[in-house]
Amino acid sequence: MKNLLIVNVKKIMLTAMIVWGLTVSSACNSGNGKANATAEVKESVASDLTLSEMNESTVAGDTTVYDAPAGTPELLNAIEYFRQNNQFKDWDKKNAKNVILQGIVEMDSTITRVKILRPSNVKELDDEALRLIQSGKYAPGKNEQGKDVRSKITISVNFPAL
Repeated sequence: MKNLLIVNVKKIMLTAMIVWGLTVSSACNSGNGKANATAEVKESVASDLTLSEMNESTVAGDTTVYDAPAGTPELLNAIEYFRQNNQFKDWDKKNAKNVILQGIVEMDSTITRVKILRPSNVKELDDEALRLIQSGKYAPGKNEQGKDVRSKITISVNFPAL
């Protein structure tokens, strides 16, 4: 509980640093002496909030999606799965295609919000890649304490299967 409180305090401090990063600078107009206020956004980097500390905040009901958790999510037995389930496994090797997809692996090992990042430009292959990714079995990402977290996964589906 103490660690969670510390992480929450650090998140509040990070928010405060971002707000303080918004600075107002004054500039005098030529001749009339009036000041114009211009909001200028400055990038703020919180070097004291580490990835492990952010991962500590995973509690029941956490909806955070991690881009790079300590333990990356994976499609279980991916090569074997693609070889057995790909309906286009006999696709012409001379006309090989690739579809890159991204989704969110949930803590319950399902995948949601699957989208195609780079299509093959063959509708049947794009649809098959979506079907394969949506019906696969996944291991969720993990934080540094070994707890399951929601995390992004990017997968390349090759036709023919490798």
